[in-house]
Amino acid sequence: MSASRIGLLVCAVAMVAVSATMLAWSVPHLAGYGGGQPFDIRFTGYDHGEAVAFLKALGPDGRAFYDTVQLRLDTAFPILYFVALSWLLAAILGWAGFDGVGRVVVACVVVAVPTLLDFAENAAIRDMLRRAPEAVDADLVARASWYSTRKWSMALVGLTIAALGVAVVLLRRRARTTP
Repeated sequence: MSASRIGLLVCAVAMVAVSATMLAWSVPHLAGYGGGQPFDIRFTGYDHGEAVAFLKALGPDGRAFYDTVQLRLDTAFPILYFVALSWLLAAILGWAGFDGVGRVVVACVVVAVPTLLDFAENAAIRDMLRRAPEAVDADLVARASWYSTRKWSMALVGLTIAALGVAVVLLRRRARTTP
């Protein structure tokens, strides 16, 4: 196995490890304060009232944990996500018959969009966490929620493209083996 493949495998394993850490430890820890799930995993977004209620439920300790632990994990995650999944999507597109640098560009763009939205989401959430709940305005919440919902939507688009690529690969394989 080449050094670049080993590096990508390490990124993929690290991505899964960071994700598992968040899902098994930091997200349940935050949810344990009451007020619902952390902002990052609210697929359908949230409004101003929900955001303020969650920030109040977290209290100072929960907001500090979210800021210093969860958001640090969620800074590492999108970096690892981008490296591992853009490489994987480029490979899937190559197996599906899309050759050349175009498949790499498409893969990078498809994976970069939710990655950049995740970074923007994290910045907006950090801004909310560093304010008193009563000082969090509706515009900031709307922006953070917009980033959250668009991140998940664009990640779903990427998964759909990958699934279509896998389907093309399987159909081509079947066509070659069917008499």
